[in-house]
Amino acid sequence: MSTCSTATSCSRTSSPSAIRPRSARGIEGAPDLVVEILSPSTAGKDVTRKWWLYEAAGVLEYLIVDPTERVGRLLRLENGKYQDAARVEWGELVGLLGGHVSVTLGSTD
Repeated sequence: MSTCSTATSCSRTSSPSAIRPRSARGIEGAPDLVVEILSPSTAGKDVTRKWWLYEAAGVLEYLIVDPTERVGRLLRLENGKYQDAARVEWGELVGLLGGHVSVTLGSTD
């Protein structure tokens, strides 16, 4: 089962409390996936500072989408560091979270 927030992060669990502990604030811990849509005014921060923060937090996959260049970059956490996993062209299908989630980059559906 996958649970997703408002389009920025997803956590994959077999049951709602199977992997992540719950508290009064909700599910604790880093999400499995963060999708970052770049904007020209914050792109520098998004691909540097946030990269380091998500990497340190243990976010397993980080998809950076650049709508200006019409391309995406999928990073996967391996041994504590992000590694390039895929370059995704506009209109291309990308599998996320071990194939549990698939999205077409640039799709509005």
